[in-house]
This record gives sequence, C-alpha cells and structure tokens, in this order.
Amino acid sequence: MERKTYQVPLELDCMSERQHLSTGIPRVSAILRFDSDRPYTIELTFYISQAVTEISSVDGPVVRNLNEITWSFSREILQGALIRASGSMDVKAWPEAVAGHAYVYFQFSDRRQQAVFRTGWWIIMQFMQEVDRMVPLHDASNYLGPNLDQALERLLSDGTDE
Repeated sequence: MERKTYQVPLELDCMSERQHLSTGIPRVSAILRFDSDRPYTIELTFYISQAVTEISSVDGPVVRNLNEITWSFSREILQGALIRASGSMDVKAWPEAVAGHAYVYFQFSDRRQQAVFRTGWWIIMQFMQEVDRMVPLHDASNYLGPNLDQALERLLSDGTDE
C-alpha cells in the first residue's frame, strides 16, 4: 500500500493550576500527525521554547531534540475523545464545553509530572475524519504490510538462516 501521511499544526492552550488571569493562557505550538505506516497510532509533537533536561518514561514521550517532544498514542484514544473520556495511564483525552466553546483536552503524564492541554474540538474532528478517509480503521491492518510479517518471522525464527 502507498504510504500516506497527514498532519495539522495546532496551537494548544496549556492548562495549569498556576495560570494567572492577567497573563492569559499560555500557548504551545504542536503538530498532530498520522502516518499510514503506523495505522493505529497518532503522534503529537510539541515545540517548546525551554530546554528539556530529562523525561524518562517507558511508554511516555520520545525526545527528538531539546525543543521538540513527541507523544505517540492510540488512534482510538483520539477518536474516543470526541464523545467521551478516553485513554488511561500516561495519555488521557476528553471533550469539554467551556463558555460555549467545544474543546478536546489532553493529559500527558509520566512518573513525576503531568501536563494538560486543550484545542478546539472541531480541529480534532476534522483531523480524525481525514485519517478515517485515508485509512479506515477496519482496513488499518492492511497498511501494516510485509514489514510486520518480516519482523514477526525474524522474532519467531530460531536464529538460523535457511
């Protein structure tokens, strides 16, 4: 199958207990990305202005450089977050209306800390519609291709070449 990617730039509101109404809600630039080579996964890459000293979580973020952090999570979490609370452990998402505006909230946690962000519900809805158009969830396994079969074959082999 032909590889397909789709990404959307986001400006996420950074929600924190330490917000000050006088300074407004801080914003973080991010990219929401889908790649048909990983049809069950969504990536959210944050572009931050401060250096990251250490983030250590087995299932948490992947640090690409000091100003960019990518979280990978299930496509189903994002789809579910359009209608109900979804996810568990290190990634959670849920819809919420605030002052007449619809949002999707994201909570990312590692062993020591958590961060909560929000973006417009419609942005996530449009993103998921495009992802479903590109690779319908019921066809996602067809996009895993021979690489998965080859990897499984290597894992299950006895280590000898025939």
